[in-house]
Amino acid sequence: MRNRTRILAARLAACSLSAAMVFTALPPTAVTSYASALEVDLDVEASKEIIGKVGVTGTVPYTASVGKGDVTARTTVVYSSSDESIVTVDTNGKYTLKKKGTATITAVYSCKLQDGSEAKTTKYISVKVKDHDFAIQIPEDVTNREIEVDDIGIIAPDCLLDEGSVSPTKLTFASTNNEVVSVESVENTNTAKYTAKKAGTATVTVTAEYQPVEGGYNLHQHQADCFHGYRQEKA
Repeated sequence: MRNRTRILAARLAACSLSAAMVFTALPPTAVTSYASALEVDLDVEASKEIIGKVGVTGTVPYTASVGKGDVTARTTVVYSSSDESIVTVDTNGKYTLKKKGTATITAVYSCKLQDGSEAKTTKYISVKVKDHDFAIQIPEDVTNREIEVDDIGIIAPDCLLDEGSVSPTKLTFASTNNEVVSVESVENTNTAKYTAKKAGTATVTVTAEYQPVEGGYNLHQHQADCFHGYRQEKA
């Protein structure tokens, strides 16, 4: 009986030892190293293209997120322009379209994460700048018509920028033959007085210049003719 007890105790001891050897725990460092190896993506939704006319300004809008969390307020951006003669952009993302052409705005987004690491991404924004449509309209009563000697009248052109009337920066009038038709600007107005002096032909050319912003952007120039053709002396 004692021998049986000893054998059973030995077997139980062996079973206990075997069970203890099965349950082993992973060291804490294994879990930590796995977590730090994960990469976190910074997702940014931003404009892909800007199209506008000279002088237009605006701001590049964007939203940033990490996973399902919005991190727009914590995201910083560094902007740059491939051609500052066409478009400029400041540190706040405000752009100004300077002249006709194409360029690219590069935006580098970065966000500090809670574990101290930094997530980054880069976006490229295509910029296309168009020029304004600038033209002069000459009243029909002084376009391609005959006038008589000693006729005196006023030329009052209308300057149009993108189909809307504007006041030109500079307006000049010139005759190809002052002995036939002379022309002189009327002070402090955008008009000119013409005088028919003798029979013949002459062309009065109106040249207008317009600058959207003083000291900046493009200078728009356009020419139009009036009194183009034959002039007949009064019978």
